[in-house]
Amino acid sequence: MVNARTPGAVPSLFKKADDPVASRWSYGVLTLDRVRALEAALYTRGHALRYTLDGVTVAISNSRHARELDGKVLDYDGPGYLVVRPASAH
Repeated sequence: MVNARTPGAVPSLFKKADDPVASRWSYGVLTLDRVRALEAALYTRGHALRYTLDGVTVAISNSRHARELDGKVLDYDGPGYLVVRPASAH
């Protein structure tokens, strides 16, 4: 996912809605400059940007969404989407 031509890039996970029932996520890549800008903005509000999911560092800019992933499993579902499922479902 991370292009070697973009040093410091971080995979990013995001949802389009705050609906707690919505389980579809999208993914992308943030450049190091964007990571630094987002981290500075989130830090002033007391939130993190980078999280570790099974040993992989990812950027999630919405802290409420990040908490939704705790104890869950991400599965691939269709073109460009991930689905969050309870960990016991696997």
